[in-house]
Amino acid sequence: MTASALHPLSRVLEFTARGWWGPETVDGLFRRQVRERPGALAVVDSPEKAELTGIASHRWSWARLHVEVDRLAALLQRNGVGPGDIVGVQLPGCVELVATFLAVVRLGGVVCPLPVRYREYELRALLPLAGVRTLVTATRIGGRRHAEVARQACGDAVTVLAFGPKVPRRVVSVDGAERAVARAGYEADPNHCVSICWTSGTEGTPKAVPRAHYDWLAIARACAGAVALTADDVIVSAFPLVNVAGIAGAVLPWLLSGCRLVAGQPVDLVRQVSVEHVTCAVLPPALVASLVRRELPSLRAVVGSGSLSPAVVREWQERRGVPVVSFFGSCEGTVLFSTAADVADPEARARLFPRGALRMRLVDPVSEREITESGRVGELRVAGPTVFPGYLLGTGDDPFDELGFLRTGDLFEFAGPFLRYVDRVRDVIVRDGVRVVPSEVESALAEHPSVVEAAVVASPEGEVCAFVVGRSPGVEELGSFVRGRGVVVPDRFEVVDALPRTFAGTLVRRELRRRL
Repeated sequence: MTASALHPLSRVLEFTARGWWGPETVDGLFRRQVRERPGALAVVDSPEKAELTGIASHRWSWARLHVEVDRLAALLQRNGVGPGDIVGVQLPGCVELVATFLAVVRLGGVVCPLPVRYREYELRALLPLAGVRTLVTATRIGGRRHAEVARQACGDAVTVLAFGPKVPRRVVSVDGAERAVARAGYEADPNHCVSICWTSGTEGTPKAVPRAHYDWLAIARACAGAVALTADDVIVSAFPLVNVAGIAGAVLPWLLSGCRLVAGQPVDLVRQVSVEHVTCAVLPPALVASLVRRELPSLRAVVGSGSLSPAVVREWQERRGVPVVSFFGSCEGTVLFSTAADVADPEARARLFPRGALRMRLVDPVSEREITESGRVGELRVAGPTVFPGYLLGTGDDPFDELGFLRTGDLFEFAGPFLRYVDRVRDVIVRDGVRVVPSEVESALAEHPSVVEAAVVASPEGEVCAFVVGRSPGVEELGSFVRGRGVVVPDRFEVVDALPRTFAGTLVRRELRRRL
């Protein structure tokens, strides 16, 4: 294959003229950091990696990482990978994952990251849709022999390479490859496709999202700027390197700043933050809520990705002196940040976002009429430098409206110069003609000291049902507590051990509805 441009020339000319897109590429940024700080520590593993995969933990400098990237690029090239070829990568958070990502990009290939929880069904369904011909994984992840499963699921259509011991038959050993440098021949273009990621699939089959250097780095600059990331920082993300929070929230800001990257394992995140003196953590809402009560003095910045509890954002600022950055993003390109400089009140910061560089519209989801006044809820539609060019053919419908704006599926309202998040369009409940916004009820419940987190869905009969994680103080007390905060009281409460989530930490409401 050959590397292909993703965005039309008219968009490239407009966004480069505005300074939103530049000439940088992922490999170019990596090479710059290697030149400027070869001996500095670049990336470190979790101590638990050996138990999880059978692969030793590493602490690599920029120069050492560069050697490994060259070796992997040569191995991939010898196995047929070149410009435009799509390489599936199914690895947990580890330095090998980072090195593989960089090696594929160095060749002009396209990285197709896959969650480690994906099994035979997902591999058989998604790899052909993306056109994957090469897959890099590990011989073992947890108790599952991933390389063997991949070999059986993919057949001869896909070349499987694996890190780790006891490599199965017909699988290429990555560890046994000699040190070499890939042959030159690819000239990087920032408009070339660099990755194909999959949406979380909370309400159906995942859709494939292609991205170029241009739009990835536009998101990454916003992420790095929101926390003023420098080379002195140590960053970790609790999100896997498969989506916007993992890639543009941590890995690409790492390349932009030259800081240290901790290849995180969410199950041992507290220990990693303490041992590695992490200064910046990118976390899903559940971890933002749970870590506020832990002693983590090195943290100076927390980025909460998702719908955050206003009470928790306030607690971080008042208890820890850490003003949480609220990040609202999507795989397709919605990128909204709210920092303490933007919104001083921590509770308001959980829901209010400056409009930023994105062009925006609010549209009534029923009438399709544009909304311009404050206080009226509508679907957010966006266009700009962070928005992807469209789903990979055959994996999703056209997501753009007649004016070329991305239909986000998210409800917002204008609040002066800000946007206020309301909820997902599909999640709003209508009970007896009254609109119930789940996120408002969930935030109210999360303020109760016995509640860790909550999720609200409609039952088949139209009841408002709240699933609560934590020690329930009783239905009457929870009902009174919520009523006192001026939101709708759920008809039913269910206490559960945990809420169902996707690999990216997104709540799977359809699973909760099945339980009713």
